Amino acid sequence: MAKFLILFYLLFAGIDLWAQSPNENLSKYWNYRDRFLGKDGFGGFISVGPDQGQSIPASGRNINCDCEKDYFLMRSKAPKQEGSGILKWGDATVYLGYYLAMLSMEYENLRAVGADTRATRRELYYALTAYERLDSLAEVSLGLPAQVNGFFLRDDVPLNFSEGEYGGTDRRFRHKEKGGYDCIGSDYSKGTRAVDNGSYVSQDQAISLLFGFSFVKRFAGDARYPAKDTASFGNLAQIYSHLIVQYMSRQKWKLKSPDGQKIPGRWGGDARAFSELIAEAAEAITEGKFKYQYRRPNLIGRLAKGTFTWAFGVQGENNHGMIFHLMMLSEQWSAERFAERTRKADNVLYALADAVLNKRKLHNSIQKNEFEDLINTAPWDGPCTGTVGCEAPEGWRSSDLWWHANHKNGDPYGRVYEYTGLDFMFLYNLYHYYYRDQLPQYQVPKKINKRGGVEAQLKNEVEKNEN
Repeated sequence: MAKFLILFYLLFAGIDLWAQSPNENLSKYWNYRDRFLGKDGFGGFISVGPDQGQSIPASGRNINCDCEKDYFLMRSKAPKQEGSGILKWGDATVYLGYYLAMLSMEYENLRAVGADTRATRRELYYALTAYERLDSLAEVSLGLPAQVNGFFLRDDVPLNFSEGEYGGTDRRFRHKEKGGYDCIGSDYSKGTRAVDNGSYVSQDQAISLLFGFSFVKRFAGDARYPAKDTASFGNLAQIYSHLIVQYMSRQKWKLKSPDGQKIPGRWGGDARAFSELIAEAAEAITEGKFKYQYRRPNLIGRLAKGTFTWAFGVQGENNHGMIFHLMMLSEQWSAERFAERTRKADNVLYALADAVLNKRKLHNSIQKNEFEDLINTAPWDGPCTGTVGCEAPEGWRSSDLWWHANHKNGDPYGRVYEYTGLDFMFLYNLYHYYYRDQLPQYQVPKKINKRGGVEAQLKNEVEKNEN
């Protein structure tokens, strides 16, 4: 009898552990937002603003890292850094794309219920214009005059980024009592400015940015910041999309810098296979204002486009994310085909994103509970792999569930980080939008640990810049 009672307790304790109410999951979303922006006087994964390094999400952090002994810092050949705690930026414009998409959905969910959107619009504005800064700085980093022309850096996070100040008080990403992050890992902080080291534009970075711009155009196209007479977010998304794809097409999809340095294939410099779909995606975002048909490449892009549909099974896992992005943006697949292909890749999240972006119903083979299971099991303190106190369950031990779905149960390269949770936040916003009639009203809880922590200090700026 005692054994039965113990088993009964454990079973029901487990159910209670994972089963969460819609209200609890909405609160979890806002807790992730707090964690991302920074809370309790401690910086999160991003510094919002217009300056170098700002409004670009970090990919991971580890407060217990020894800067002088960290394998990945040493391997990157970055200048030696002392202290402890690392903030890491990698594939930064991939995550910038997801950040743009997540904020666009947050804006739409808030707007739909008449909630205050000013803080979200401010954040979205600086995330959008961060792309323009990366584009302008790319030539400068090579000793050339600044241009905004579609050739961009992946990040511009300097080595001393964690030493910036918020309002003259705590150092950026530091707490006066808890310590913080003394070392920075980013492509820009390496100090080398060679095009062949993976620091610049590539097909995967461009595709992810187009993905983000498409959500901006669809869900926040008419929004503006700081004033009503500034450019709309939709116009900015169209201009940036055009610049990127115009640059790629003029290079005949084999990418190189303005001074003629070739971007190697290992860093995504050969975009010919995805060229047809990239062109179609950009034409959809720009609503036909710009045409890339006349610059589309030869047979390679057209043949590859067919294989992504009819020979999907032979595509490597690293291609799945790019294929799903582009098939969604160019509306190539039906809801049924999206369901089939994403299930085969164990990543039905893209089917939900497709349904939301393209205003159609999910195929009936994909059920609501599949998304709820992921949302319910997401750890309150965010995804992580191997860090002190990490309690992420199976499925949430990855930098993201979108681009690297095959890493969901641990980093294959042995990296030990806490992650941003952008994957959860984007998923939750899509889920709440699609199933909104079955969920509590989308709103910021009244008691949410002073939302944004450091970000909350900028409230006066938001109000000052609004008409």
